[in-house]
Amino acid sequence: MIAEVLKNLFSPEALLILAAGTVLGIVFGAVPGLTGTIGVSLLLPLSFSMSAEMGLLLLGGIYMGSMYGGSITAVLLNIPGAPEATFTAVEGFPMTLKGESQRALYHAALACVFGGLAGVLVLLFCTPLLVKVALAFGQPEMFLLGVAGLTVIGALAGGADIQKSFYAVGAGVLISCVGADFASNTDRFIFGMTDLKAGIELIAVVLGMFAISEMILNLGNKSGKITTVPQKKISRWAVFKEFLSYKFALLRATIIGILIGILPGVGGTTACFIAYGNAKTLSKAPERFGKGSPEGIIANESANNAVVGSCLVPLLSLGIPGSGTAAIMLGALTVHGMIPGPDLFTKHADVAYTFMFGMLGTVLIMGLFGLFGIKLFSKIASIDLEYIIPLTIVFSFLGAYANSNRMFDVVVALVFAVIAIVMKRNGFPVAPLVLGVVLGPLLEEKLRISMVLASAKRQNIFLFLLKRPLCVVLVVLVGLLLYFMMRTGKRPRKAED
Repeated sequence: MIAEVLKNLFSPEALLILAAGTVLGIVFGAVPGLTGTIGVSLLLPLSFSMSAEMGLLLLGGIYMGSMYGGSITAVLLNIPGAPEATFTAVEGFPMTLKGESQRALYHAALACVFGGLAGVLVLLFCTPLLVKVALAFGQPEMFLLGVAGLTVIGALAGGADIQKSFYAVGAGVLISCVGADFASNTDRFIFGMTDLKAGIELIAVVLGMFAISEMILNLGNKSGKITTVPQKKISRWAVFKEFLSYKFALLRATIIGILIGILPGVGGTTACFIAYGNAKTLSKAPERFGKGSPEGIIANESANNAVVGSCLVPLLSLGIPGSGTAAIMLGALTVHGMIPGPDLFTKHADVAYTFMFGMLGTVLIMGLFGLFGIKLFSKIASIDLEYIIPLTIVFSFLGAYANSNRMFDVVVALVFAVIAIVMKRNGFPVAPLVLGVVLGPLLEEKLRISMVLASAKRQNIFLFLLKRPLCVVLVVLVGLLLYFMMRTGKRPRKAED
């Protein structure tokens, strides 16, 4: 079997498909609104005409490449190519304004390679163990995991007032409630608008609050460029040494990405938020976050890419997709007549292992493309805004439309662009609002199911949670996060005094 897997992987066809898929993924990730999920969806019909191995390698390359691609425009233009790149923009764009775009891009690329490699190695060697971990998480544990995500709002505040950060995340949770209730199908906050029954799309919120708002704010830029500061050149070796100095933040974020990736329905965005918050909470220099911290970029990107491999663990082992993109890949497997689960590794072992080892190839191609293309990418920051602004706005509107094929989402993106401008001019951070939109549905669904389970046992919900050992561990974790967050929140104020 090993000989057959190697033969499949090193054939000219496989190498070409791996390279094409990864590069296409980077493009999809970099263009605002065209996420990896959209890329995999668009290329899914093409994969049906290929053999099972080649089709999966194409989709896997797009998935992995898109995770890195989002960091390019996030760093250079303050436009996350995908929601997962939100905090890469928060930390990377200030570095671009200081002429350090190459440094930021190198850190993003290295973190993507490390996280992606770790996630795929876990997929190859730790699948049985991690499946047991995933199965240990019930609805109450998932709810508390969402609460842990919300506790990082202090870390997301950056230099903003912590109260304003709370208001922003509360608004985000409220926005996530718009639409038909998932249990009773009752309409909520739609104000007679039938288009709101489907809810507010996350992609439209992200594009409006980051891409479109940033371009509108730049309309008054007299210099005509994103920044007039010359971009400094830096050697790869110098960045690599600095990268290694953040090894503990890198390892923590990667582990967070792996563990959250195996939990179905949680997603990479949540992993990035938690990893970023953890990095700031435990950082020796938390005051640098929000002003251009490589540590924040490393935490976000390593967690982001670690999710790719780990979210495929429950897909291949149990047939349970760990993300939206993994769900589309499940469709590709079934069309080729393969049912994920134990039989996949016995009846179709050659296909399964060709795909898993091929994912290592996508990481290497992504790393080579990223590390050697950075000097070219950094020139984007010096392009005239008269070209960047219209292109970005057009692609943002196309991305908002393509996500659900609704013109209404284009209007939503424009509305949130106006909201973001008002928030920025009044000192409110926009990232916590996005966090609220992401975690709101997860919190509501898991809490309501947990309450039903508690009532079935005739127990109080709080007592029900505390009787579950893993829930107790998560409650303690939330308490520790709050404690460290309060400590780190005080440090900058003392420095200013």
